[in-house]
Amino acid sequence: KMVILTSDSCCTLVSLDGFEKSRRSDDRQPIVDFVQTNIYLPADEFEDDSECDMGSEQKFAQHLYLPTKGSPVDQYLRSISRIMETADELLAKPLRTFSAESRERLLYVSQGEVAHTTVQQCDVITSDKSTTCHILAFRSVSAEYGPIVSMAHIDSISYESCIRAMVQEHKSSHDGCHISPVEIDVHILGGFNDKEELSQSLSNFIFGQLSKIASEENDIHLTLRTCAISSINDNGHSCPIGRGMGISVSTGDVFLAKVDEAVKGPLQELRAARLWSSDDDNKLSIIQSISSDKFYIQAFVCEAVEQMKVLLELPDDLLMECVSTSPEVEEDDFCSSVRSSLRWITEMKCEAVFEKPSSSTFLEPAVFQRVGSTNHWVR
Repeated sequence: KMVILTSDSCCTLVSLDGFEKSRRSDDRQPIVDFVQTNIYLPADEFEDDSECDMGSEQKFAQHLYLPTKGSPVDQYLRSISRIMETADELLAKPLRTFSAESRERLLYVSQGEVAHTTVQQCDVITSDKSTTCHILAFRSVSAEYGPIVSMAHIDSISYESCIRAMVQEHKSSHDGCHISPVEIDVHILGGFNDKEELSQSLSNFIFGQLSKIASEENDIHLTLRTCAISSINDNGHSCPIGRGMGISVSTGDVFLAKVDEAVKGPLQELRAARLWSSDDDNKLSIIQSISSDKFYIQAFVCEAVEQMKVLLELPDDLLMECVSTSPEVEEDDFCSSVRSSLRWITEMKCEAVFEKPSSSTFLEPAVFQRVGSTNHWVR
C-alpha cells in the first residue's frame, strides 16, 4: 500500500511504500533517507482504504517512518499531523502543581532516575525540571498487575541498556498472560531549540533506541501516543513549553506537571547529589519496581572536592553558566537546588547514608516505605 507523507515546509506529497525511502524537500536541499520502523502511530488516525467502499469505519495502526542517522528527528515529526495534534493538546493543558496539600499518592522521578509503578503503588507518576533533558514513559495494562507505568528522566545518550530494561519490565509483567504482542504506549516530553543542539541529540538517541528495540522484539507493539520534543516543545523563543510530565497510572491521562520539593519523596538533596558522583556506570538509578512498594536510593560514591566550595561561593549567574546545559532557561530555584546538593555533599557525605554490611565490600541502598496513602516516607 502506498503511504503518503505531507511536508509542512514545502507542501509536497511523498510516497513511502517501501522499507528505505528518500525525499528531496526542494531543489536546494539534499535527499533525506527514511526507514520504516516498528513504532506505530495511534490507530484512530488512519482508515483502511480497502474497506471504504463497504462504508466501514475500521481503523488500523500505521508504521512510523523516521529519517536516517544525521537528520533531526523532531523536525521531521513536525510534518505528521497526528503527532502535532497530540503535542498541541498536551502543551495546551493547564499545568498541574502537586504540593503538600495534594491527595494523590505521588511517585517523583528525578534527573537520572527511572521508576516502574502500578495502581496499587501510586496514583500519579511524574517528573519535572526538564530543559534539554527528556522524560520518557511507557504504559501497558497487565492481566496480573493492571496498568503499569514506567518513567525515566533522561539526561544522556548513554542509557541504551536502561531503555531496554524499561521495555523488559513491561514484557515480564505480561508473562503467563498468553497475549502477544504486549501493547505499550509511549509518551515523550522534553527539550527545545537550544543553541548547542543537545535536545536534538537526545531526541535522535531516544528514537534510535526505540526503533532498534521495536525491530528486535517481536512480542511488543510500541505506539507513540505523545511526543513533544525539541523544536515541537519550543515556544518560538528558544525556551521549552513543557518542563514536567505526569501520568495518571489508572487512566493513562498525560499532563504537564510541576512538583513542590515537599512531595518529591525521600532525601531529594541526596538524589540530586548523584549528578555529581564520580561513579560512571551509565545507568539510570531505579527507585521503584512493580515487585516492591519500597523506594530505593541506590548507593553511590560522591566525595567533596575543592571545586565544590568554589561553586558555592559563585553568584547565581556564574553558577548557572558553570553547571547548567541551558542557563538561559533554567527555573528560578535552579541555583538554590544546586547549592543544596553541594552543601549536602560537603557537609553530610553521601556515603554516610548507605550502609555497608561487614560481609560485603559494597554499599547497600537506602530503603524507604510510604506511610499509608500519604506522600510521606520513612526509612
